[in-house]
Amino acid sequence: MMFKPGGMSSFALACLLSAGCLISIAAQGQTSEDGCVKTRCFTPSCFRYTPGGYYMQCPDGSRHLISQPKPIEQKPVDPLIPLRDAAGDWEVRLETGTFSKVMAVLRLRLDKNDSLTGSIETFLPVPQRVPLTDVKIEGKTLSYTTSASSEFQGTFSDDGKTIVRTTGGLTWQRTRTLEQAQAADAKESR
Repeated sequence: MMFKPGGMSSFALACLLSAGCLISIAAQGQTSEDGCVKTRCFTPSCFRYTPGGYYMQCPDGSRHLISQPKPIEQKPVDPLIPLRDAAGDWEVRLETGTFSKVMAVLRLRLDKNDSLTGSIETFLPVPQRVPLTDVKIEGKTLSYTTSASSEFQGTFSDDGKTIVRTTGGLTWQRTRTLEQAQAADAKESR
């Protein structure tokens, strides 16, 4: 057997072609009444027809899709933190030495359907309250989106007293339980 530098021997080429034929034959399956044969897409040229699925190859050259791989369903993860325990008020503070100032308050509440809702009240530069959307807990992770389309994702600590942002730099500290926050809300509305 002779090998050429940078080339393939004729024996290796024959083995490769034989393997391709065997795979092609193995892929052939059920034949329909009109002579079409069920086959599996193995070459990149047929991916545009069926990405990894089965199709019928017909004598006239047409291909008919008969099945395709099912997409994997992403099921939401059940919350490990009860929503009632997550609801309440959470603060971010600026602390330098002996100085401590509240920068923002995350207000999480339960609506009439027992789903989480929320808002963020900021104090600098101008006090404002920003509503949140898509507030949810999956496992130990809290996520929400602000009205400015800014997304947050953070993990509850084991003791449930802090929420640490996944990408770092922000930690919410629990300041009020849901009952305490609702009592404060009732006082503010008077």
